[in-house]
Amino acid sequence: MKARRQLLGILAGILCLIALAMWFPWFKPWIDLKALERQAKRNLDATELQQWAMNMIAKHPSETTSFAQYYGTNYYSSTNFPSGLRKIDLFSHGLNILTNNRDVAIFGMGKGGPFLQVGAPSLAAPTNQTFIQWKPGIFVVGG
Repeated sequence: MKARRQLLGILAGILCLIALAMWFPWFKPWIDLKALERQAKRNLDATELQQWAMNMIAKHPSETTSFAQYYGTNYYSSTNFPSGLRKIDLFSHGLNILTNNRDVAIFGMGKGGPFLQVGAPSLAAPTNQTFIQWKPGIFVVGG
């Protein structure tokens, strides 16, 4: 009887580990999203970030999209973006900035990770992605 209970306990433990292993990949994007939100709030001033983004948007005519990549030497010498971005883990080795007439998207150097989307306070929330609204016009978006 005791051996049977031990066997059932081991089996239950194995099943729990399998369930956890299957569940984690689905939950990891949310963990990354929350980490970016937490670090952005700690290292950036939302008003400064939004003002910087609005200045970037004003520089671009309605038909164009601008893409800028910052890494290596130009990453550390550039003053084109709020310096607090360098303190966020996702952006610690560089970042990509995509600007159009509506918003500025700030991505890390890797593919598929979360990013910041910044625009006017009236900027609508992303409709086809997971997001967290930091304040009106500033979103942390899942990649």
